Amino acid sequence: MIDKIPDSESLMAWKADKDRLPILQRRASQLRQKLQEADRNVMDQEAVLAGEQADVDRLEGKSLGNYILSLSRKLDARRQKEEAELVAACHRLDELREEQRYLRQALLEQQQQIMAAGQAERAWNQALADLKSGIRAETAHALADPYREREAALSQVNSQVGEIEQARTVARRAQATADTMLERLRSAEGWSSYDVWFKGGIVTHVAKYNHLDAASDLMSHLSAQLRDLRSELADIRMDLGDALNTYTSGTRALDYFFDNIFTDLSVRDRVREDLDTVQRIKGKLHQVERELDLKLSQAKGQAGQLQHQLQEILLQYAGATGD
Repeated sequence: MIDKIPDSESLMAWKADKDRLPILQRRASQLRQKLQEADRNVMDQEAVLAGEQADVDRLEGKSLGNYILSLSRKLDARRQKEEAELVAACHRLDELREEQRYLRQALLEQQQQIMAAGQAERAWNQALADLKSGIRAETAHALADPYREREAALSQVNSQVGEIEQARTVARRAQATADTMLERLRSAEGWSSYDVWFKGGIVTHVAKYNHLDAASDLMSHLSAQLRDLRSELADIRMDLGDALNTYTSGTRALDYFFDNIFTDLSVRDRVREDLDTVQRIKGKLHQVERELDLKLSQAKGQAGQLQHQLQEILLQYAGATGD
């Protein structure tokens, strides 16, 4: 038993306040962005005002240009125009500063609300921790067994969520490797076709095998990722199935030393086979990722339900113990 159980009214008030915290934080972030923009606008308008003031000051000074304007009676009109622009710039700066003050005050109030909601969240979490300790220590209370059962179920579901997320991470990395490998194989296939029909010689050989060597390294990396993924999916009953082809040193040596169209065609066909294989693997990985996303959504939904049930049991326990 715990020494002091918060009353249900306090618990629900803390919960209501802490549930507002994400909304308050999002609003504060928006206000900060608006305030930063308002600060920039004020600085820009201050520069505009300084420019307008300089224009008016120049017309007030004694200069040959002003003397000529005064003779043609254009000085007064020019001065009125510049003074009107100066007044407009002052008014605009006042508007921007007022908006700046409003945003600062709004952000300050929002931060105060966030602090209050944070205190409520800490009080709520502490109360739940105390209630959890109390109900776990119970042996005869009617709510103790249902709580322990749901807590064990939640632990199991959370483990499943972790396994699914890990498998999804591996699947995405494997897809990225497959994409890179497809790029290399397509380039190698292009150089192989050129070699078949135009006998490009050493230049095309070097270009082709640079891509083939890179694809071979990626193939080993992808194979390791697929083995890792199969291990991660062992409890989910998924099977990737496809295996990657490998390049043999004999194929490369024949193509290099006995350069002829038949060997060139063989290499090109081998590259095309690997292109098809990797494309199938990529499609399978995409399918696996979709299934994992679905399983993850279902598991998180189940976890949310269990968390809600546990919270309800704790609130019932608080009410029963506090009576």
